[in-house]
Amino acid sequence: MKGYPPSVVAALGGLDVEEVAQRCGVADLDAVPIRRAPRWMVRAWRGDVAAMTLPFGIFVRADCLTGDRTRLANTVQHELVHVRQWKELGVLRFLWRYLADYLQGRRRGLGHTEAYRQISFEQEARRIAGH
Repeated sequence: MKGYPPSVVAALGGLDVEEVAQRCGVADLDAVPIRRAPRWMVRAWRGDVAAMTLPFGIFVRADCLTGDRTRLANTVQHELVHVRQWKELGVLRFLWRYLADYLQGRRRGLGHTEAYRQISFEQEARRIAGH
């Protein structure tokens, strides 16, 4: 499946593209590719993960791409925050902090889902995306 620019996805959800760009801190939304996540990637995800951001784009589950447009727009907005985080910190620092936050939660006795929810990058993305 061909990539879809986030500005198009945001518009599909009825969101103002310029407002999304400003809120998420990503100046050029069209430069961020959105692609259907390959099956092997979705199988590796735990729980109800709808999307994942990597340095080279946002990967979204097929059912989320073709499902409710408002949910898709909100998911993309969340992932755009991660795009900014990756760019600001670079690959190694982003991964180090993300994993360190997760492991700190696990050491405190949190289960997988709660440790994931306590990752500072995830908290910021949820706050900015409004969920």
